[in-house]
Amino acid sequence: MSKRRSQKLGDLRAFPPPSAELEDRVVDELKARQLIKSKTAGAANMKMQYAINAAIAVVAVVIGLVLGQHFDAEPERTAEGTGHQYVMLLYEDETYDAPAPGKMEERIGEYSQWAREVASTGKYVTGKKLTDDSLLLLPDGTRSDVTPAAEQGVLEGYFIITAGDMEEAASIAESCPHLRYGGAVSLRRLAG
Repeated sequence: MSKRRSQKLGDLRAFPPPSAELEDRVVDELKARQLIKSKTAGAANMKMQYAINAAIAVVAVVIGLVLGQHFDAEPERTAEGTGHQYVMLLYEDETYDAPAPGKMEERIGEYSQWAREVASTGKYVTGKKLTDDSLLLLPDGTRSDVTPAAEQGVLEGYFIITAGDMEEAASIAESCPHLRYGGAVSLRRLAG
């Protein structure tokens, strides 16, 4: 630390400390502007972020249904032995770049366009945005409406594609707009 900066910090000690009320108001305002977080608010903030993401997801589904822009396409049947079906599981966490207010329709259109492009190659089967209704069933018989977050975030939707092997499926999945916005895609081959 420079001597000048040290001197300025020392000068601050000459002023009386702020009142507890003023300090609380400043801290509350900084928290409201999300410039600082309290230690106990971390879990609550994460739950709030998931709730906000869930609300955005519901709005996206409603807009998609209203506009008729959904991800369904006629299932592409592959001849026996020419390919497998793969599910692309779309995850979102706090780093996902959600669309700005009023831009959800544009985002839905982008995903729909991507699905149409993949369908035009004969590799698209179906896809859906998931609703926020969930029920977690545990081995001990308990039930919970809280969906556990995976390491990748919250599961928000899926696409099913066909491909000859995992590399071809990965190549298709890498072109999905979800990755551009910070979402994660888990790719799994369907059995059978």
